[in-house]
Amino acid sequence: METPHVHAAAPLVTLAVLAGLVFGAMWALATFVEPQPQETRTPLAPSKLTGKAP
Repeated sequence: METPHVHAAAPLVTLAVLAGLVFGAMWALATFVEPQPQETRTPLAPSKLTGKAP
């Protein structure tokens, strides 16, 4: 028969394994994926340029 404290540790071990998998995936993305630089273009309304309300 199992003791109660063994069952209490099971969720903690499961969470630790999941956290390790998430950490490993984030490390792999940060290490092996190179971002592609791109220009950012945002159209402006003419009223923003002149400072007058339409």
